[in-house]
Amino acid sequence: MANWEDLNILTPTEERVWDCLKKAKAAENAVTSRELASWLGIDRRRVRAAVHALREKGLPIASGSSDVQGYYIPATPEEADICRRHLESRIREIAKIVRALERSFPKENSQEMLFKEA
Repeated sequence: MANWEDLNILTPTEERVWDCLKKAKAAENAVTSRELASWLGIDRRRVRAAVHALREKGLPIASGSSDVQGYYIPATPEEADICRRHLESRIREIAKIVRALERSFPKENSQEMLFKEA
């Protein structure tokens, strides 16, 4: 794993959130956005935005599924895999919604629209 201590690309808010999350090693130590917001004196929206930005920068922040609530740094490959599977499940659910919307409102140049006009 990379040495995340060397990161100098973080905004002040991201750095504060990351400092808290580094203490949340393992799912059993997960912290919720509500807890982070309370500790840092910022709103939950800013916490979620900072977590999103940190993830975009490649930091290994996992989030809870049904049995774990909150954010944490995976301590084992198994914890990372549990989070990965949870996120992939969410991706599949979102893809279903996207497909339903596409079927309901096809793009004007789609094959389906071309055949409807024929």
